[in-house]
Amino acid sequence: KIAACAIDFTVDPIRSLALQSFQGSAMEPHVLKEQLRRVFGLNLTRGELGAVMDIFDSGGDGLVDGAEFMNQFFKIKHQERDRRAASRRALQRSAEEARVKAAEAVEEERLRKIRELCAFKESDRLSAMKKIKEEALRFDRTAANSMGL
Repeated sequence: KIAACAIDFTVDPIRSLALQSFQGSAMEPHVLKEQLRRVFGLNLTRGELGAVMDIFDSGGDGLVDGAEFMNQFFKIKHQERDRRAASRRALQRSAEEARVKAAEAVEEERLRKIRELCAFKESDRLSAMKKIKEEALRFDRTAANSMGL
């Protein structure tokens, strides 16, 4: 919940004032829970609050320093933003690889059809070349039907 809240959080003049509430002294769990609700609209269950305390109570004294919390909060924001960007890049790479693979499959199928259509034996090659040679010998550039060659 905190990571989702952090990634969506933007600092504006109103929220900037609300963040000042984290600059005071260390907060007990019920104070932290209320601050999270007021500033971020984040409602935590008892278990979630316990987990947050475990993560952010660096001294183990049952208190969370507001400035340290905000430092960690923005660090989480940047880490989550970077994780999401990496995930998007991975999806884009995967989509591009799939697109390339599909294009290669289409090209391979096109070439297969051409090979199938143009399949020949050596006798076919000899016959075709014989016909082309015969026609080349008969060809007259000066004839009206020579198409300007």
